Amino acid sequence: MKRYFDDLDPALAAAAERARAEGKLNDAALEDFFARVRPFLDEVQIQRLRAMIDKLKTGE
Repeated sequence: MKRYFDDLDPALAAAAERARAEGKLNDAALEDFFARVRPFLDEVQIQRLRAMIDKLKTGE
C-alpha cells in the first residue's frame, strides 16, 4: 500500500499536510471524504485512497 502513497503528486501531498497544519483538514474530514467517494471507485482505487488517507492521518 505504501507504494500508492509514494506515487501521490508531491504538490497534493504538501497541500494536504499544510491544510492539516492549519486545522482545515482533520481525521473526520478525511473519513467523510472516503465514505462519500468510495461508491464511485473500483477496488484498486479504494485501496489506493485508503492508503493515502491512512498516511495523512498518521502524518508520515
